[in-house]
Order: sequence, then structure tokens, then C-alpha cells
Amino acid sequence: MKYIFLLGFVVGIFGVVAQPVLAEEVVSSFDARVVVHENATIEVTERIVYDFGDTERHGIYRNIPYSYQAGTETYTAEVNSVLVTDEKGEPLPFGESRGNGELTLKIGDPDILVTGSHVYIISYIVKGPFLYFDEYDEFYWNVTGFWEAPIQQASVLVDLPPGAQVLTASCYKGIDGSNESCDSDERLVNLERAGYNAKAENLGIQEGLTVAVAFPKGSIVVIENAWEGEKALSPYDFWPFAIPLLVLLYMLHLWHEKGRDPKGRGSIVTQFTPPPDFLPSLAGVLYHEKVKGKEISAEIVRLAVEGYLRIHRFEKKILLFSSTDYLIERIGEAVPKDTLGALILKKLFQDEFMGEVEIGGETKKGVLVSKMAHKFVEEKKEIDVHMYTEILERKLFAERPDKVRLKYILIGLLGGAAGFGLTLAFATSIPFILFGSAFFTAGVVVAIMGNWMPVKTKEGVLLKEYLEGFKRYLSVAEKDRIDFHSSPDQDKAEPEKTMSLFDACLPYAIIFGVEEKWAEKFEDIYQVEPHWYSGGAGHAFAAGAFASDLSSFTADISTATAPQSSGAHGGGSSGGGFGGGGGGSW
Repeated sequence: MKYIFLLGFVVGIFGVVAQPVLAEEVVSSFDARVVVHENATIEVTERIVYDFGDTERHGIYRNIPYSYQAGTETYTAEVNSVLVTDEKGEPLPFGESRGNGELTLKIGDPDILVTGSHVYIISYIVKGPFLYFDEYDEFYWNVTGFWEAPIQQASVLVDLPPGAQVLTASCYKGIDGSNESCDSDERLVNLERAGYNAKAENLGIQEGLTVAVAFPKGSIVVIENAWEGEKALSPYDFWPFAIPLLVLLYMLHLWHEKGRDPKGRGSIVTQFTPPPDFLPSLAGVLYHEKVKGKEISAEIVRLAVEGYLRIHRFEKKILLFSSTDYLIERIGEAVPKDTLGALILKKLFQDEFMGEVEIGGETKKGVLVSKMAHKFVEEKKEIDVHMYTEILERKLFAERPDKVRLKYILIGLLGGAAGFGLTLAFATSIPFILFGSAFFTAGVVVAIMGNWMPVKTKEGVLLKEYLEGFKRYLSVAEKDRIDFHSSPDQDKAEPEKTMSLFDACLPYAIIFGVEEKWAEKFEDIYQVEPHWYSGGAGHAFAAGAFASDLSSFTADISTATAPQSSGAHGGGSSGGGFGGGGGGSW
């Protein structure tokens, strides 16, 4: 026993003594700038300050991957136009080699040894390092890779093409697979283009920084990534996929028997007022059959209209860029009569979300939306439960729609997991891979079909038809107004357009996503800032621009209620996406 203790003591002492030696070399800073172009290429510039300490080395090496494994496919991105200079722009000698999906740059002179701190500026162009989704495209980039030396400070600035905007963005730091957030990040915008800046400090050996930025489709061209798959199979080999087809037919039968709503009135009549005693959030849950993320922002606007809050929009300057934030100010101490409004106020005004900002020469105190980012998750869950409970109490659904969906999702996940496990267990057998894929697909079918299984009651169907008519009124263009006035089913007169009418209906327009169309009706009427909102100095008020601001406010509140986790929309990690590699000294 004493020998084991002695051995552990010696190893521990050796570790303590050896640690400064191992950590003697350090990357003092790793600053990258990435310019995204419309032709789906990026220009990358990396400024690396590497401190060799007293250790004699020839220089550094940098590994840049150009081949990426994703499931059964291998994606490739072209890396070219490599240039390496020092801080004065003088070229540095480097060797270039490719193999195993990586470009390796060996920077330095093999006949010269260096010590101390040196600056290496590496620039290169990459074609096609993007992920394409149905509703957005994404730049998912491992900025630093994983180095053999610690990195004291790392940063990245991503410039999007002119006209593009940052929909969502996330930054991760740490070891490969970590989803820890970076120390700071900021969405940036100026008059011509938008961008994203992120920073991380004190990264250890084999720790890096990764960013994911989502932007609208059409901002860049689509490049199909090359991939390598298995050899071609006979069509007869795919007979296991009859399984998901049979599952689909069964789910369609199940929906026909148990998932269809009762018949309603059958015709949609334009409605000029919201349903009486029916909050915007509840209208959203009934209309969409789920909580979509706009309910809380719509309720905040409602509470502001009713005099409980005031929303302030302001801009923060960062060099040539500026970013928009919002402060929610509490007005008075009165509490809304409805329990949902009271609950939202209680959850909003917590110390961790509070801050002070100077607006119009006055110091305003309230909730900063930027402080809520990805932190309002547990509060939102409680608010969601309250909304679902009230929907059920009003007997608008037979069961909670989210729980109905969850039941089918869990069944689908079970089938999908069985298929995935079968595929992994027999990864070298094509028949088992096909069986596993078929079971996995069947699970996906069940999970997707579950979205259509929640059932409304007769009252719920009639109320949804009312909401359809109200949405028509909120969204119809002025030139089309005559259509619903001349409808044989229309027996109501359109109310006079006033600022109070605009305010009262605006939360519902947010729920339906038609706030900007609703604002178009009031361009000539609503020309002063509402009492419950301030949009910053120096801007003439316009109803359309005001509605656009509220769209941004809604997006920021949605970010606050979304868990921090893939790519730009959460679920990503350090080391994910394209880019990466790493480096060290030689």
C-alpha cells in the first residue's frame, strides 16, 4: 500500500513541476475575420499571435479540414488562395500539403529557430462551407480548431453579404462537443451589411471556438456539396421500406377516425374585432394548435397597450456597427385582472433581467431583453402550461395538443431509436442497414403525423373560424377591402380606423404574423409614437417602420425563450460544422 501511495505522490509532484513546461508555449490571441460572399465562398483571415516562450522552434503548423463526415456522407469544401504573412505584410515561408481531408500549412524556415512572440497572418478562400435548410441557410464554422497550446483570447467577426441579416446566431467554446457559450457575442448591423462578433478567453489545450450564423435564403447561391456513398443497389433491395409505407397508411386511417376536428360553420366571415374575453396568446394557441413563440411578445405588447408597461427601443454602438436592444419599463404597480398577464409580469421583472439605460436624457430602469437571451426558458415553460390549461378549461380541445403530439413523438423516437440501433449494430450488412433505415423512417412518419392528431371541440372549431375571419381583416390590403365588404355573408360594418383600434388589434396581428400589413392600413392615421412605446431619438415615426421594429422585438423575445443549445438555432457545439483542424509548433 505504501508503494502505491509513494508512486501517486511522485506522479503528482512530477505533474505539478511539469505543468509550466507543457504550458510554456501559448497562443496569445487568435483573431479571425470571415467575409461571406453571395457566390457561397468565404474569405478567411486569421491573425495568430504565438508565443514560443524560451522554447526554440521553427514556426507553427495549421491544419485546415476540407472534408467533413456527416452521417453516411462525406462533404467537401474547396480551400485555396492560401497566403501567410507577418504583421507587416511580409510573406512568410510555408509548406502546403493535403491528405486525409486536411490542408496542412507548415509555416517557418527549417534552417532558422525562433523564440518569443511572433505574429502569423493566414488568409485563404473556402468555397461551399454552408448548410442549407428549408427556411434559412447557415454558416457553421469551427473558427480556431483545437491546438496543442492554450489560447488566451480568441475572437471572430463574420460579415454577411450586403442586404443579408442575421436571423439567429450562437457561439460555443471548449473541447470538441462542448455547448458552453462564449464569453461574449453580438449581432452587428450598419447601413450596408450585417455581421456577428464573438469572443472567448482562456481556452485550454484542445479547446476551441465555434460560431453558427443563420441568414435568409437567397443571400448566397446554393452549392451542392460533393458526397461519396455506397455502391448502387437493386430496387428490390429496398423492399423493407414497405414498412414505413404501411405505417403511413395506418396513421392516415387513425387520423381519419380520431384526429379530425368536428365540422364547423364551413364558411369564413370577416370579423372586425377580436373574440370577446379571449387573450392574444390563447388565440395563438388555438389557431396554431401549439405555442409558437410569439405569444409572450404579443402579451407584452398587450400589457403595454393597457398601461402596465412601456417598451423602449435603443441602439448600442460598437465601433462602426450598432445593435438594437429593448428595455421593458414597468408603469405603476397595478396588476392585470387576468392571471396570465399577472404571471408574465411576475416572471419578467426578476433581478437577473434588470438593467438601466439612458434614453432621451433620462435613466430608465427595467428588463433588458438582451439579458433575457436564452435565460427565460423555465419561466416560459410555466407560462406555456398556464396557456394550455386555460385552453382546456374553456373546452376548446379534447386533450392538451402538446401532450397529444408528445405521445406520438415518443412512439416515433422509440421506433427511430430501434432502427438506428439496428443500423449501428450491423453497420457492415446492407440488409440490416436497410431494415434499420426503414424502422427509423417509420418512426419519423409517426412523429410527423402526430402533428395532425390534436382534436378541437366543436366550440374550438367555431372559434378558430372566427379567428380566421379576424386574421383576414387584419391582413387584407386596402385595395382588396371591397371584396369582404361585398361578401353575402358579411353583416357587419368595418369600424372607423383610430389609433386605439390599431393598438387593441396589434397583439393579435403579432400572433398571426401580419403586424406589418396591419400597420399599412394606418400609415396616414397613426403618425405619432404610441404612449406605450419609444423608438429612439432622431427617427420620424411611421406605422410601417414601427411594426417592423415590433417584428424585431418579437424575434428577440423568442431568442430569450429559446434554450441555449445546433448551429445558430441551438443544439450546436464547439468543433461542430465546417472549419476546424488545429495547430501547434514544430
